[in-house]
Amino acid sequence: MSSEFLDALLSGGADHRVSRTSDGASLKPTDSTEEALKAFQSVVANVEANEGRGYRIFKTHESRDRGGNRVDLVMIQFDENDDDR
Repeated sequence: MSSEFLDALLSGGADHRVSRTSDGASLKPTDSTEEALKAFQSVVANVEANEGRGYRIFKTHESRDRGGNRVDLVMIQFDENDDDR
């Protein structure tokens, strides 16, 4: 199952960095600033909203350095039947 959202997500962007693994990827803010962490929350929301379209969320991590329950890491695992990644 190919997903335009997933393809765009894995390309990285102005608000997130991507590290690929053999069966998934980890997503992080572009840097450690408060502004980057805040911008990354829209990526987190979109990843959650599109879960099931070629991947599942394996793990999320909330920043302990800053308040507000902001996520600073999302790990996804590609669907097993998706060999296009």
